[in-house]
Amino acid sequence: MKIFTTIFFGILTTITLGCTQNNPSKSKAEPEKHQYVRKNANTPGGQADLVAMQAALEKMRKMNCDDPRSWYYQGAIHSIPRSIVGENKLCSSYQNSGDYKPAWNNCTHDKVDASSFNFLLWHRLYIWHFEKIVRELSGKKDFALPYWNYSENSDAKLPELLRNNKGSLYTDERRARLNKGLSIESDTVQHIQEQIKEQSDTNIFISFSKGIEQGVHGYMHDYIGADGTDESFYNKIYQEEDKKGLMALVPSAGFDPVFWLHHSKIDYLWDIWQKDHPYERPSLEDIKKYSWSYLFFEPNKDSTTYTMEEAYHAAYNQDYVYEGLNEPIPLANVYQKKQAKLQEKVNQYIVSTIWENSINKAVGNKLLALEVASTFTTENKPLLTNQSTKAIILELDVLLDKKPVGHYKVYLKNKDSQVEYYAGTMTFFGADHDHGGHGSHKGEIELNFVFDVTDELKNSGDNFEIVVRKNSSGNENFIVKKAALKVYQQI
Repeated sequence: MKIFTTIFFGILTTITLGCTQNNPSKSKAEPEKHQYVRKNANTPGGQADLVAMQAALEKMRKMNCDDPRSWYYQGAIHSIPRSIVGENKLCSSYQNSGDYKPAWNNCTHDKVDASSFNFLLWHRLYIWHFEKIVRELSGKKDFALPYWNYSENSDAKLPELLRNNKGSLYTDERRARLNKGLSIESDTVQHIQEQIKEQSDTNIFISFSKGIEQGVHGYMHDYIGADGTDESFYNKIYQEEDKKGLMALVPSAGFDPVFWLHHSKIDYLWDIWQKDHPYERPSLEDIKKYSWSYLFFEPNKDSTTYTMEEAYHAAYNQDYVYEGLNEPIPLANVYQKKQAKLQEKVNQYIVSTIWENSINKAVGNKLLALEVASTFTTENKPLLTNQSTKAIILELDVLLDKKPVGHYKVYLKNKDSQVEYYAGTMTFFGADHDHGGHGSHKGEIELNFVFDVTDELKNSGDNFEIVVRKNSSGNENFIVKKAALKVYQQI
């Protein structure tokens, strides 16, 4: 039976509000359009910006943690351990979640449905406000946050200034090969490229947002933080021994300076996708359904609280561009009053569940092959060539007893030829994160993954199955609860 639902950008959900802070909102000045240029961190221009960032971080690390511009405060806006065992040597005014300061612990890495939408927007404004603070403290008037272009072998080495153990951009708690100046392994770079290509091929915003978060974003967090290796560290944020690196753990990720370069890269990938899909944006009318707390700080220490409409407007009206990319299409050019009908046309879809099945099977040590109804292809093949079809999305609901040590890959496999077509990677950064106030992943972990399989369905032929392949060294119990294929047809 086919299930039809009309939605604005891809999912129906019960919305949970993010935690809010009750600081007075400051006025939000309009940014000067495209005044700054973000550069590859391994180019001369990017290295000059890293010098400025190092100078600013030297000052920020010396600031009291009550100063919202400080290294500690800025990192804690992303997240912070709910409690510190023993005396907190880095921030005497913070011991446990009862001491949260305004804006702390507000990242979107949680299972509440609103995070799927807010991941890209919230992190864009987060790193943008950090960028403004660094610009002011460094004195470099044209400073823009560089990005680490780790998806290219020529740039797969951690930028030198982040490896200088005498500088403010260094931390011990990273994968050792990175701090030693070795490149990311070539096969790992190839996998990163595969993920980016697969996640960027989708036409649907929510598919891109969830795909990039659950794919290369989480993959690189775990890689930098040495998840899946036998390396362990004294984690200075937890102030505990035998932990993974800062980047592999949500509560400490924002304290590693490479965090900002990583999220600038994720924002860069979104900027590329925006240019290829200029009208694939969430609707203004629907925005309040996905409410989140947007509270950040200015270089003068004033707080800025955004309504959802203001956050949306700021995210799509950047004052920066990425070197080598054309300027983004401003929001005003997309949603003019005379284009009200265009707004509805672009953002409305009919979403049809064309196949679903309760699986409740464990992946085990190697893989799990999921049979698809034999009539699926003959009944739904016309959808692949229908002009209104924007995407066919595979959704997998999974249940785990703990965070995997590694990742899982998903394929569509032609059962006759045995050829597998890569659909995407499941990563688990933040899967066991207790967000405090937003919900908890203690005990069983339930996650939903999405993969755009439009091209894979065209290539896999009539006789195919879905394959989930384990690439984890852990002994987690990984159960696929349900699988579904949904078609997004533009109205």
